[in-house]
Amino acid sequence: MRYDIFGHGASGNAAARWPRRAGWAGVTATAIVLGVSGSTPALGVTGGALVEQGTYSFVAHVAVGERGVGQGCTGALVDPQWVITAKACFGQAPVAGKPAQATTVTIDRADLAGTAGQVRTATRIVPHPDRNVVLVKLNQPTTVTPVTLGTTAPATGDVLRLAGYGRTATQWVPNTLHSARFQVGAVNAGLIDVTGVTGTQPGICKGDAGGPALRENAGGVELVALHHVSSQGGCLGSTATERDAVETRVDDIASWIRTHAPGGVAQDHRDDVTLAYNYATGALGPFTFVTSAAGTMSAVGGCKTADGVYTAARNKLFRGDFNGDDIIDQVVLNGGSNGQTLTLDTFLTKADGSCSPGVRSWTSPSFGSYDRMLMTSGDYNGDGRTDLAGFYNYANASIALFLWTARADGTFGSPTRQWFNDATPYWGEIGRMKVFSGDFNGDGRDDVGSFYGFASAAVGIYGWTSTANGGFEEDRRIWEVPAEPYWGDPNRLRIVAGDFNGDGRGDVAGLYNYANGNLSILTWTAKADGTLNAPFSSWKSTNTAWGAWDKTRLTAGDYNGDGRDDVAALFGGTDGSVSLHTLTAAANGGFAAPVQVYRSANFGSYSSIELPEDRS
Repeated sequence: MRYDIFGHGASGNAAARWPRRAGWAGVTATAIVLGVSGSTPALGVTGGALVEQGTYSFVAHVAVGERGVGQGCTGALVDPQWVITAKACFGQAPVAGKPAQATTVTIDRADLAGTAGQVRTATRIVPHPDRNVVLVKLNQPTTVTPVTLGTTAPATGDVLRLAGYGRTATQWVPNTLHSARFQVGAVNAGLIDVTGVTGTQPGICKGDAGGPALRENAGGVELVALHHVSSQGGCLGSTATERDAVETRVDDIASWIRTHAPGGVAQDHRDDVTLAYNYATGALGPFTFVTSAAGTMSAVGGCKTADGVYTAARNKLFRGDFNGDDIIDQVVLNGGSNGQTLTLDTFLTKADGSCSPGVRSWTSPSFGSYDRMLMTSGDYNGDGRTDLAGFYNYANASIALFLWTARADGTFGSPTRQWFNDATPYWGEIGRMKVFSGDFNGDGRDDVGSFYGFASAAVGIYGWTSTANGGFEEDRRIWEVPAEPYWGDPNRLRIVAGDFNGDGRGDVAGLYNYANGNLSILTWTAKADGTLNAPFSSWKSTNTAWGAWDKTRLTAGDYNGDGRDDVAALFGGTDGSVSLHTLTAAANGGFAAPVQVYRSANFGSYSSIELPEDRS
């Protein structure tokens, strides 16, 4: 009999065996078994050789759910931002979208108790319609080289190398990657049978489900199948004697995989800079500055609207993947000439960086005044689409946080109020806030943050943690400095958010303008509990080395594809030129000196450019 091989949450004595970083010990799950009957527990490469760090770096550990009660599986990186594993790791019949349970993916870490490799959270899953296969999207690209996809079927008699983090003959939870050689038996549509190359070799055990079956030859290593079910002979706790297993073929679904995970190396996953241009005629022009492999940027437009549609003084630009197609789009909020007629228009971006004409999805003549709003964007419910959040300051001094949830087509419905603070006790005012979004606690959902400058000269950063249903918890202060000793003037600070150290949690960066004209960039890195460490300074300038503060604005993105967000500075020269400069993030979240990546003497007026971080 063959059994599912999904690591399940340990109970009793087994629970104590799980170290802090690996609390997913073999919860029994009913697997989706294609063409195989019976109940099948998760597998591990029992008795295989330990894999050295840096070997088979593309192998991933996939932890679904909470420590102790969730499931542990193995997978493989097939794209810098996508991992493939067994569909049954995510339950009986998972659906495409945000995982039902928080999922952590660890890549290139042979010993899970160590610190090597990279850790990401899963933001979306794409199950295959009829195989035990699922693609898992990571919240950030990795810098690990993905495995090559095999495109020809294994043949009977071929020897494959199988890898996994599962149980061994002597350990319930080894927390280490093992591999062993198996010979291919019958080759069927969608499945292959495998058996250990020696009769006494243990088989596949709990915890290895979804792990890779690799074809090794002079040309390199190819992924041809994933661990599906196993007899578990030789596994600790199993009385079975058979050493066989069944693997799910992926060689014949390579085109399906590439439809969702295009592959390549990390530099194929560079972010671009998005901005909009306010024409004097009342037209708006969304632009994308596409980043090249060399790090330079070039402008792509093509979506200039009709004249008279927008009021430049009341435009607010948002950047994000509003329809969930993995391409960054733009949304514009406009308050009209009177500030009372509010509209939201979505400009979807095409694969070549050009944009589609705007689609108006929300209009409200009665919501309130544009001048009382402060907005930001993020994926607050973790469904892979970027939503909008906005604070509204009522005339009686009460304040509320509203949510506009993105639809599948990138448009929005009416906002819902998620948080409210009455006028008494007084909370604060939007005039003292700088708002932004980031996944500060690394749970796969963006949260809302705000830098606040108190009248007393104290400063702090507040966070509104997103909930699983897309709402927000009550606010909490995640960093603060009292009035004495004096920290600085919030009006001299420009804020951006991003994962600057690549640890899967959202950080905060700020450019501070000192009274002597010097500039410094500060970084607040996030802790695991969603609070922030004290800021540290990395790059500093003199006024002569950089330029005027009032001609400098910031945006953020991973412009070199290394898995860490960088900062881009938009600068308006005294000669009328416009330029972009990138400050590359280091492993600690600090930044290198700015490098010019774009300059134009005739792009247009600096003051007519809108960045997503403006008016926040």
